[in-house]
Amino acid sequence: MSKIKNIVIIGMILGVSLLITMLLGPIVFVNNTSTIRPQLGTYIASQIQALRGNNNTSLVAESPEESLKKLEAAPFIMMTKGVYAKSNSGASIKEYRVNEIEWIEYTFDVKGKKVVLKVPKGETPPSARFAEMIAETK
Repeated sequence: MSKIKNIVIIGMILGVSLLITMLLGPIVFVNNTSTIRPQLGTYIASQIQALRGNNNTSLVAESPEESLKKLEAAPFIMMTKGVYAKSNSGASIKEYRVNEIEWIEYTFDVKGKKVVLKVPKGETPPSARFAEMIAETK
């Protein structure tokens, strides 16, 4: 009886931990990355206010020009090395700083031509079929 009780308790603990992870993952992390959301406390507070219906938003939407001005004034936040982003309620901008990204070069021989593909470090290498498709478009 004790063995079955322990198995049930372990199963319940695993189930509860999975549920907590599924619920808190999108709140704590940005867009399914390992980057923790900047200003996490402020974000959680705004989500709680939105659930309670106390979000002090006006019924008049701001114009695209106002939204763009606010967005331009906001600082970029580094998502990963070489990738920066900033956003507000109306718009978002991603910036890729190519000179900061670490690249790995892969060389393929396609029909006697050398095709060199650069891939960010940590990404999966391209397949030979992908190199053939790139060569066909050139």
